[in-house]
Amino acid sequence: MPSGNWLKRMEVYPLPRAAVRAIFLKIAGDHHKRDPRLNEVLALADGMPLAAELLGGVVREHDTLAKFLTAWQASGVALLDTASGGKRSASIRRTVAFSLDHSRLKDNAKARRLLRLLADLPDGLFRDDLQAAFPELDAEALPTLGGVGGLLRVGEDRLTMLAPIREELRQLLSRDDADWQHAIGYFARWAQTNGNAFRWQHDANALARFRETQQNLELLLREGLHRKIAETASGICALGDFGYRLGIDYHPLLSDAAALATEQNDPLTAAFAWGQIADVLQQRGQTDEALRIRREEELPVYERLGDVHAKAVTLGKIANVLKKRGQTDEALRIRREEELPVYERLGDVHAKLICRAKIGRDLILRGNASDCPEARAHLEWALAEARRLQLPEAVVIEGYLKRLEEE
Repeated sequence: MPSGNWLKRMEVYPLPRAAVRAIFLKIAGDHHKRDPRLNEVLALADGMPLAAELLGGVVREHDTLAKFLTAWQASGVALLDTASGGKRSASIRRTVAFSLDHSRLKDNAKARRLLRLLADLPDGLFRDDLQAAFPELDAEALPTLGGVGGLLRVGEDRLTMLAPIREELRQLLSRDDADWQHAIGYFARWAQTNGNAFRWQHDANALARFRETQQNLELLLREGLHRKIAETASGICALGDFGYRLGIDYHPLLSDAAALATEQNDPLTAAFAWGQIADVLQQRGQTDEALRIRREEELPVYERLGDVHAKAVTLGKIANVLKKRGQTDEALRIRREEELPVYERLGDVHAKLICRAKIGRDLILRGNASDCPEARAHLEWALAEARRLQLPEAVVIEGYLKRLEEE
């Protein structure tokens, strides 16, 4: 899914009366098809299919079309025509406004809060996120919204709302700033949890969920930066984990996250953000700047804070660049003397097997026959552990061993 403002508004043209009638009756019920006031109701849709669908939903709350039209006139929504500038979207706005005037919504603050929150979230909201972040809205607002006017689409595990309805609700309802602030904090923590699961555990579910929540995350975390909410910086670092592997450029966001973390005296998060920036630059081939960041922005922080694991990972990334530059001896020295001992001491089997596999690979690349026994020992150990842990890296390590046998 592309990042950013990639969706363009698609013009929807009025449908013939027969098509509008079919859409309306499918929702409202065929028992209205001979009602003498049917054409009056259909005229309110202005030929717009979504308006016809919404009207069908609100009509179901009334016994007859006559009673619906009486309620429509009493609500004053017809006055919205002038405010809408005579646009075709006026029919949608009138119908959304009429739904909000429903007795079950008019004085239900929690239901209106949930509608307004969803109006700001382009990806909708998964039920488990609603239950975790806003349990009172899930328990008290959702049952009401499920049956009023078709404003909300309640799926098996997700709440969604069509873009034109979201647009009208943003005009008709005021945002609850406390809800918005809470959503920023919740999704910043969500990004950290799922980003770590994807990065360290290769969790495919975390990746799939990110793809379905990406626009929400970007919107909320940008707003968190603007508001200088501390946990936003860590959330953006996690966003960078997904972006690095999916080819999404979060460089500007990461730069802002590093600045926010520095401003709020959080050097570890700032170093993580710088590390994500270096990952992007390294991917682009801008290795000089990537190495500068690793050596000047990351390593000093990890050394000062005593984070030996983060330091070892960063040294490994430096070794990756040196290997690509042909500085194989120095890359091997770093891996053998500074990186591998840390993983062995910490008992990090996954990091250890990756490091040993890279040592074996680099020994093969060096091309010295005397290196073959050491290379084989590293690769055979790494392969056995990768198979035991059922890691995809096993296939790559098998390839290294095959190359070793051929030389």
